[in-house]
Amino acid sequence: MLKKIFIFSFSLFFLLSFLSFLVYLRSEQTASQIVRKLSAVRLAFTLYKVNNKKDAMSPEELIKAGYLESIPAIKLKWKLACDKAETRNTFNVKNTGCWAYVNNNKDSSFGLFYIDSSAKDPNGRDWSAL
Repeated sequence: MLKKIFIFSFSLFFLLSFLSFLVYLRSEQTASQIVRKLSAVRLAFTLYKVNNKKDAMSPEELIKAGYLESIPAIKLKWKLACDKAETRNTFNVKNTGCWAYVNNNKDSSFGLFYIDSSAKDPNGRDWSAL
């Protein structure tokens, strides 16, 4: 009898945990929150360029120079929350749900900070195209 109660309790705990995780994955920040964060980081890149007469090669450079406190967290639907930015040689959407930055100064997209997602925002625009 004790074994059945334990199995039932464990199964119920597992089911509730799984359902909670699904609810978490389904949640997302509002589009306006995400766009504000994107705009803030892009503004930090612009201020860095104006003040230093050169482009920052990574978001981490902005943090070290004091233009950003940290990479803002982003949470898209069906993705885990992310507060990291991956540097890339070219604009390439890998659908991580995180941030990405093109740091190859020979690429036409050099300096682009974008949302690495192939999903669309609530208005039907690609997150990566904002």
